[in-house]
Amino acid sequence: MGVGILMGAAVTATIGYIDIQSSNETSTYDRAPVCPPDTVTAACRFEGQGHVVRKWTNSNGDLAVDLVFDQLNGKAVTAFMDKTYMLQWQGWQQGSSLNVELWKGTVTVIDGIRTGADPDLFPNAGILPVIFFGVPTLILVAGLVWMLRVNSNAARRSA
Repeated sequence: MGVGILMGAAVTATIGYIDIQSSNETSTYDRAPVCPPDTVTAACRFEGQGHVVRKWTNSNGDLAVDLVFDQLNGKAVTAFMDKTYMLQWQGWQQGSSLNVELWKGTVTVIDGIRTGADPDLFPNAGILPVIFFGVPTLILVAGLVWMLRVNSNAARRSA
């Protein structure tokens, strides 16, 4: 029972932490203004043209494209995309120019497609999973504390 309580508490804390982190990132991203031309900072989103240098897939088959930005003194970045965008990805040729959004140094949108780095796509389940795991864990903890008190009182009476 003690292991179950610890596991329930760990799952609840982990889900709560992930939810808070995802919510914070999404909120920060959504509030970030567009950067002035030729500027990239963590406080804003750069929107500009990226040129395709190379397309490739990783060992999982995820789509990737290496981009370079003339506006940013040749800054190079890699964007990873879901396999469902294979047709769009195949249409991009080396040297072609794409509309790209950068935030915190990563590509969040490429040619209208959200990448895995886009905080709007982060998992954000809300409070329900925390309640789902947290309430039973609290009930188990309360039951365990009650049982320990009853047993300790019974032991004192019999002694």
